[in-house]
Amino acid sequence: MNAVYSEKFRAWADLWHKAEKQNDAEAQYIIASLYYSTDKKENCAKAAELLRRSAKNKYTDAMFALGTLYENGKGVRKNHKLAIKWYKAAESNISYDLDKYHDPLSHAEEAALKRYFTDDGYREFIDELIESEEAGKDDTFKYDRKAAEKGDAKAQNSLGHRYYYGHGTVKDIHQAGYWYLKSAEQGYEAGMIHRAEFCEREKNYAEAAKWYRKYTVLRINWRNERLGLVEQ
Repeated sequence: MNAVYSEKFRAWADLWHKAEKQNDAEAQYIIASLYYSTDKKENCAKAAELLRRSAKNKYTDAMFALGTLYENGKGVRKNHKLAIKWYKAAESNISYDLDKYHDPLSHAEEAALKRYFTDDGYREFIDELIESEEAGKDDTFKYDRKAAEKGDAKAQNSLGHRYYYGHGTVKDIHQAGYWYLKSAEQGYEAGMIHRAEFCEREKNYAEAAKWYRKYTVLRINWRNERLGLVEQ
């Protein structure tokens, strides 16, 4: 008797073969997503294992998904530090994704972009340089304060930096956190990553994980738009 297989079964078998036999990162991620969608405890654990394998193969979306599992305690024990680790890994891996495709940036521009998103110290230096150049005022603290109080997200992030490092004002960690949060809540990317980093330094790991997740979603969506992919 000849066995008859549906197209759906054939597609599943092919996907499984790629994931298990060929160690294909995308196939591992897709199967993990299917396991996770059932929301059953044992299936979430299987999803986590597949995501780890996919992440090991440098698949950005798997790294991000693994972060969400650790943040929410699905299939793994809840661990905000590990969630942060995987969100950071996903964000820093985006440059690897771009390298796989033709990119109009010059080699120097690509190197600078990679460094900006992987080197915290360099990013802070560039952010402060841009902020100081664009302010163009003698009293930049008052300028930022006034704009921030009017709801300018960029100024709110800048004000957070000024309070955190004591630039043009007395250093005030609580004010820094407040203004980073105001900026982040408006979806300003620099404000979001600075809020995440601030919370991590303050050992508020649950809040840090939340903002690393939100920031990484924006970065993944930026990657998807650049590469013509479907949004996260």
